[in-house]
Amino acid sequence: MINRVGDIIAWTLGGERLFGPIGLLDGSPPNVSRYVFTDARARRVMTDWSRVADATLHQLRRSGDSPEANALIAELSRDCGTDFTDRLQAIAGTGAAFGEAPVQHPTAGPLRLAYETLDLSIVDDQYLVICLPADDRTRQAFDRLADSPD
Repeated sequence: MINRVGDIIAWTLGGERLFGPIGLLDGSPPNVSRYVFTDARARRVMTDWSRVADATLHQLRRSGDSPEANALIAELSRDCGTDFTDRLQAIAGTGAAFGEAPVQHPTAGPLRLAYETLDLSIVDDQYLVICLPADDRTRQAFDRLADSPD
């Protein structure tokens, strides 16, 4: 479960096994935008980082003109400079709420994740991101991750 500005506020054990080793769940609270744009691991594990960065900005745009979103944009603009601001200015619209993301997982190897974002804003400023394996190899890797000891 993610709030409107990208803070990850809840995850499953499967999410922990998938995203913990790549560093996405680091931080207090973990934040998708901060991870994608400021953590060097994101560029290594997100093998199509540019597409992931664009999808992240689309999600940030969906958060609207809130003080929290504006503060995060200001922070990332300061910390990342023109790499962030140029990309933010170039991005149009809010993009698709679904897609695929290739990930180079440190223990499971190359994965293809299919994701869909479900908007829960009618209840709260939150959304749910569902990640599923996009191919048989990834499905087998998910099974191995699920069977791994805690």
